[in-house]
Amino acid sequence: MVLMILFFHIDAPKRDGLTIRQQIQRLDPVGIFFFVPSIVCLVLALQWGGTTYSWSSGRIIGLLVTFAVLLIIFFIVETLNPEMAMAPSRVVLNRSVLGSLLFTFLNYGSVMAIAYYLAIWFQAAKDQNALHAGINTIPMVLAMVVASMLSAKITQRIGYYIPAIIVCAVLSSIGAGLLSTMTRFSDHSYWIGYQVLFGLGLGCGGQQASLAAQTVLPKKDVPLGLALGFLMQQLGGAVFLSVCQNVFATTLVGHLAGVAGLDAQMIVDTGATEIRNVVPAGEIDAVVDAYSFAITRVFLVAAVLSACTIVGPLMMHWTSIKDKKEVDAAKEEESTEKV
Repeated sequence: MVLMILFFHIDAPKRDGLTIRQQIQRLDPVGIFFFVPSIVCLVLALQWGGTTYSWSSGRIIGLLVTFAVLLIIFFIVETLNPEMAMAPSRVVLNRSVLGSLLFTFLNYGSVMAIAYYLAIWFQAAKDQNALHAGINTIPMVLAMVVASMLSAKITQRIGYYIPAIIVCAVLSSIGAGLLSTMTRFSDHSYWIGYQVLFGLGLGCGGQQASLAAQTVLPKKDVPLGLALGFLMQQLGGAVFLSVCQNVFATTLVGHLAGVAGLDAQMIVDTGATEIRNVVPAGEIDAVVDAYSFAITRVFLVAAVLSACTIVGPLMMHWTSIKDKKEVDAAKEEESTEKV
């Protein structure tokens, strides 16, 4: 019934008389052809470098060179065809939009690092199953939800989104930094408080960056600006999760190398939930300590990423969303009068 209502009562969006070929061209297939493989090469290089292959190996160098070449070609294609580009310069080079994209890229890298590896830390350091590990991350989620609602109200009241983004950078970097100090002996008072601080930071500014595109861009470019923001979320998560996996594996192997009789790579491949089943009882404490330390190095990476997000709001113009609403309302009223 719902599908029938949607099918018969929702009007299809206007296509502006474009042919199928023109619609395909607006998807920028040439740009996508160069952009997607370049990101794949970067992710593979970051994931394999220093673990599966050395950084000086031909495979890693080849992947990085291919990434750079394809990305340069992508920028050339976008410059030569600005009207059909997926990332036109009139949008990307806007200072506020560029700052919001940079913030989103780094912020979501930090978010994914904490969200992914915090659950693993509970499983490895606290010997919990996946369900309980997920439950223990609820403080971060609740703090994020509460802060998100409060920041939305405050931003709507004062009209400026930059203060919330700055608070996000400050609180999330402090929270991630505190998480990096944990050991397997840290009790709930530590990991709950640190999660709450990190979650408050995320909630304050995690969604506010998208307001930059809605405020500073012309109405026709707003969907494109929002889409680029979503793309930066996915790229930030994919790229920095690969970096974190590399940091985790390298740190863990390095710490386990001094433990006699242990296959470090086997422990890395085993996973957090099974290490107590494959490691001799006499070595389990050393392995758990190494596992916990390796994960906290990932949290340190997240702290650095969160600290770097401060560059984003510093690049943005202090434009009030209230002014934008007034301008849009005036334009709409003017167009109505003409009709």
